[in-house]
Amino acid sequence: MADLIFSELAGKGYTFEQYVDLFEKLVENNMTTGPDQSREKVELTRLNFQRIKRILKTCQVPADLNEKIQSIEEPLTWLMLLEAWCGDGAQVMPYYAAVASLNPRIEFRILLRDENPEVMDRFLTDGKRSIPKFICLDREYNVLATWGPRPAPAHDIYLAFKNNPEMTKDEFHKELHLWYARDKGAAIMDEMLELFRNCCVNSMKEVIV
Repeated sequence: MADLIFSELAGKGYTFEQYVDLFEKLVENNMTTGPDQSREKVELTRLNFQRIKRILKTCQVPADLNEKIQSIEEPLTWLMLLEAWCGDGAQVMPYYAAVASLNPRIEFRILLRDENPEVMDRFLTDGKRSIPKFICLDREYNVLATWGPRPAPAHDIYLAFKNNPEMTKDEFHKELHLWYARDKGAAIMDEMLELFRNCCVNSMKEVIV
């Protein structure tokens, strides 16, 4: 039986190309997504646009992940919840978009978190609306797998920050994004491969990461 929330979202959200266009317009107009149009989030949006463009130039999908994704024979919908000001989202989303483009059976759509609370609140992380959040749906809109908000090594950096009252927010962001730059998407795509190794499309086995 189809999940009504997700079936109602069929064809909605942004394609990757539409989202990049939205990003460009936001930067041109000194805006961001969501209700908070603070200077901080507008500047984060500008920075994130540069991150996305840089990743698009350097992203290389490993052969084993490429093979796994191309072997998928059933139609899938990949949703990603995020906002333009989200640094983790800018570091993660382009890799999911690049991998989704390898198989025409995969429809990749981006949903803005604050415009879709009914979806976001089903996939909280420790009770919080943490993004990015990836959701994989089968052709009947059953949830097959979820992932997020960041790869394990990046999450370790986040936990260290939360447990260290002497680390400032700026220091945390610098360390986090330095790690992303050095890793070049390897951890993200390793976890993506593991996710789809464990996700059996035919048996509709749900995998929560």
